[in-house]
Amino acid sequence: MNCDEFGDGLENDCVINREKDPVNSKVFGVNRRSNFSRKEKGNDARLNGKNSNYQKKNNNDRKNGYVSSMFRNNPEVQLPVAILNKQIDIQASNKNKNSLFSTSTYKDLTDLHAHMVANLEQTLGVTKLTTVQSQTIPVLQSGKDAMVQSETGSGKTFAYAVPLIESLHKIRPKLSRTDGLRALIILPTRELALQTYENFIKLLKPYTWLVPGMFTGGEKRKSEKARMRKGITILIGTPGRLLDHAQNTKSISFKSLQWLIIDEADRMLDLGYEKDITSILSVVDEHRDESVPRQTALLSATLSEGVQRLAGLSLKDPVYIDASSIGNTDSECMAIPDSLLQYYVLAPPKLRLVTLSGVLLQKLQKGQISSKTLVFMATQDMVDFLSELLTTVLTCYHVQTPW
Repeated sequence: MNCDEFGDGLENDCVINREKDPVNSKVFGVNRRSNFSRKEKGNDARLNGKNSNYQKKNNNDRKNGYVSSMFRNNPEVQLPVAILNKQIDIQASNKNKNSLFSTSTYKDLTDLHAHMVANLEQTLGVTKLTTVQSQTIPVLQSGKDAMVQSETGSGKTFAYAVPLIESLHKIRPKLSRTDGLRALIILPTRELALQTYENFIKLLKPYTWLVPGMFTGGEKRKSEKARMRKGITILIGTPGRLLDHAQNTKSISFKSLQWLIIDEADRMLDLGYEKDITSILSVVDEHRDESVPRQTALLSATLSEGVQRLAGLSLKDPVYIDASSIGNTDSECMAIPDSLLQYYVLAPPKLRLVTLSGVLLQKLQKGQISSKTLVFMATQDMVDFLSELLTTVLTCYHVQTPW
């Protein structure tokens, strides 16, 4: 059998012929090579023809003033448009009533210790109470559970931190490291946990016997265990890491726990931490001493079904405090600080990168070179690409990208 009779032929048949007839095998090999040579020459000719046609088309496009399709028939990109409250369904009918600051000061809170008031005024420069603080602090000082609705940036941290510290520093004899954990504060992210931890360090300046601690993902569990063995009075952390220690660290004890704070509850549910928080609550209830009274506060910007379900698991006869600037509890509404300005730009997909670069350049050209800009991308590959691009292209504007 001669493989040339069948064009390309079957490889198995050709192998059999080569084994049976070495003469035909030689002929087969020569013919195959010659066929390949003819095909390669034909392909090269076609490619050369295509390349020449492509070059001619490009030359004609240049002569006629045509541009590539990426920049052809593009809609005009508008300037950044400010988002008004009514455009995102935020009802501001009671915004005047619920302004950020109230008319009260910390001195007006008669139950606060003089050292706390002096520390707030001298160290932190805080004198006036925000709306959420003026409504929440008296409730928590009375020993009741609280469910607080207030947007981010309204002063929620001090609203629970001040009464928490007040109740712990008044305990006599004074608490020490060996007395165990007395307060647990759960936050959704490492950044929020760090910010809250730093605020507690400042507030605890007059009360050195109260020791704060922070457990978050990304830190070494071994060092966290060592700090827990030394003794922590107020523990601040994220759900995943706290659940890990609650289930696996023997040195952590919830027997004497007096305070449980769940801050930014809606964000934790959005991040999928509902199961972790429920597990933490189960461990705390299982190991705590029933004779020790426990106070719980849940704080959230919105009151979705998930937040209300979580409140039912953790709170006991809570006082509801509405210090937000929204008039309903629809989960689609978003509570944002009044000082936050939001803008959006409509751009086609192929011009998003160009538009983003233009917005960044506009900021830099306005004399804001020393300011910092945070850009969120969907994937790490996009982050790497944009970082390399901005570092390479925008170096003349002193753009520095850490990633």
